Amino acid sequence: MRLARDILQDLSNANLVSIIHENEEKERLYQPALDVNRLTVSYVFSRLDKKGVEQIMVIRNKDYEKDHYNARKIDKLIAKSDANILIKDL
Repeated sequence: MRLARDILQDLSNANLVSIIHENEEKERLYQPALDVNRLTVSYVFSRLDKKGVEQIMVIRNKDYEKDHYNARKIDKLIAKSDANILIKDL
């Protein structure tokens, strides 16, 4: 139960699902926060990967720029991959 709750919290923090409070007994329902026809594997991984990144201070130097460039190249390759299907089609 805790694992499911943690996963749902991560998805909510990444703005991939929204929480609907059904009643006052703390029952929660979840729904996609975006159109399910936009939720690809790459998109979900990218949102989860970037969750909380805006609060991290980074020293931008030559090594950082090189790593950042390579990470973006990998992201683009994944996004163009045949395996990057809609989550609803899994």
